[in-house]
Amino acid sequence: MTYQYKTILILSLISVALTYSMESEILHQGNVKHQYHITILGNGSEGPYSLPINVASPLNLEVYVGGKYLSSGSYDIIDEGRSIMFHYPVSSGVRIEIYFDLFEMGEVMEGRAVIEGGTFDISGSKNFSVSVAGDGDATIDQATRLRFNGSVGELDVEGRLTDEELPITAEGASEEVADIDQVLVKVDGYGASLEMGDIEVASGDNEFVVYRRRLLGITGKQKVGDFFGGGTLAVARGEHSDVEFKGQDGIQGPYIISVPSAYGITIIPSSERVYLNGELMKRGESNDYIIDYYEPSITFTRNRLITSQSRIYVEFDYSELAYRKKFYAGETGVELGGSTLKIGFETALEEDDPSRDLIALSGDDRKRLYMAGDDETRAFRVATDENGDPVYEYAGEGEGDYRRQWNPLLGKYVYEYVGEGRGDYKQVTYYLPMPQRRFVVGVNTGIDSGDRLNIDIGLATSNSDLNLISPLNDDDNVGSALIFNVVTRPIKRENTSLRLSGGGYIRDSRFLSIDEIVSAYNVVRWEIEEEETRPVVHEYSLNAELKSPIIKKASFEYGRMSRLFGGEESYYKDIRCNLYNADINIATDRFGSHLVGARFLDKNIRLNISDDEITDGEVR
Repeated sequence: MTYQYKTILILSLISVALTYSMESEILHQGNVKHQYHITILGNGSEGPYSLPINVASPLNLEVYVGGKYLSSGSYDIIDEGRSIMFHYPVSSGVRIEIYFDLFEMGEVMEGRAVIEGGTFDISGSKNFSVSVAGDGDATIDQATRLRFNGSVGELDVEGRLTDEELPITAEGASEEVADIDQVLVKVDGYGASLEMGDIEVASGDNEFVVYRRRLLGITGKQKVGDFFGGGTLAVARGEHSDVEFKGQDGIQGPYIISVPSAYGITIIPSSERVYLNGELMKRGESNDYIIDYYEPSITFTRNRLITSQSRIYVEFDYSELAYRKKFYAGETGVELGGSTLKIGFETALEEDDPSRDLIALSGDDRKRLYMAGDDETRAFRVATDENGDPVYEYAGEGEGDYRRQWNPLLGKYVYEYVGEGRGDYKQVTYYLPMPQRRFVVGVNTGIDSGDRLNIDIGLATSNSDLNLISPLNDDDNVGSALIFNVVTRPIKRENTSLRLSGGGYIRDSRFLSIDEIVSAYNVVRWEIEEEETRPVVHEYSLNAELKSPIIKKASFEYGRMSRLFGGEESYYKDIRCNLYNADINIATDRFGSHLVGARFLDKNIRLNISDDEITDGEVR
């Protein structure tokens, strides 16, 4: 399917180029039009002469030397069409001209243009580069780029075709990386925009409908008056995944990026998003990090000092696909009163096709997936050798389930199961990827009355099946979520003003969006020290800001957050106060511990209190 789509788009580009450059075709013997013309110079020998275009199976081949036509018996096409050899030496500097076609062209007829006034600019390039390493190894890279843009009637059309063969050691050290084998056509006009080919799509305003993908398909948007809408129909270029880990003191990288159920992955260039302590990083040697796409790893630059407290979160697309994957998305809405009222509807579906696996699942594999339900740890295959026997690896003393002994009768080692954690060898297993479906629908409403009152409300529901092959554990597929924020205008009395704001975030633990909701990852406010970030299920906040001539400015903020902790819900409370340029922060966790922080006269004070005792503190 992927190659069919690209073939159609490539032919579209070629047809446009031919339509607007037909007058440049070569007229030669008998006024015959030829598609290709090659000119080379003789060097005093019979050849062979290399040809820049392969002519293994040419049509209407004509060869001229010094303006004289040669019969086919005067030369030979050799090297599978890559060279020409003459039966006599060609003097140095004499022009050798070759005319030929590579495909049949129908009769060209005069006609009237359907659309008048269309103009196109077509440009392209072909680049070669050779890199020689210190050990003498050479790497040859090539890049082909074709671009066109112009107008057809009321439509603006832009397209590009690029074929980049990046070296195997290429690193994403630049801010922007050219896409591999990219075909893209853009059409704008009549209040609409349409993109076809290798597209990049991202979610809209709804907090819970979250996705960002590089896909192969079609996407478009249109706005008519107060109404807007759009949609995407595509297939995935690769899988989407994410990893989360802590840094190491003084180690900028490289930090390996891997997917447990995949082997030998390649990250799709420009698909990654890297967060450090909840902050989105920017790629580039002069910015925050560089990335190796082919042996996936990231290295942070000197601009970002990494410590053991650094929280690193990376989401990305990678090229290994286990199943055919499709992606649909749509949005529609209306803006009334100059954006005073905005109502939007957004939906997205990403689904694997379990009947079209790309990893040759056996019948036994499908049975294992069926019995595993949603538990991916139960969906695995034992690796076997060429004889069909299980493969074992050393796990360490007390870390395996098998013991190895030499059997002199069989003349080989045998492995005996001795119980979980009682041996030093284990079977090599491979996890079987589960075909999944994630579907989410969201509605958001925004009311903006200027400086009086702002209200934003977002609702969403999801239906996620983590294993489409098995009906087991499907009773927890549906989840829901709600978010709201309210900000009032300042309440003024003489020279004093008070502004109130508040919000809430409620998320069912079963709710899953297309991508992980990054806002739930933001733990900076709550000073959470656990290594693993778990989904936020509830979060509330209330804020008040007071301004007056006496106290100048004071603010008070109360927050409460709860999230999943080992299957149970844990909570954190937070009170912050600012008065006379002094900040006070008191936080409480579910264990009754208190974190007291204060800033006064450029001094930071931090105390940890547990069971009414100060356990540690610092002033800096």
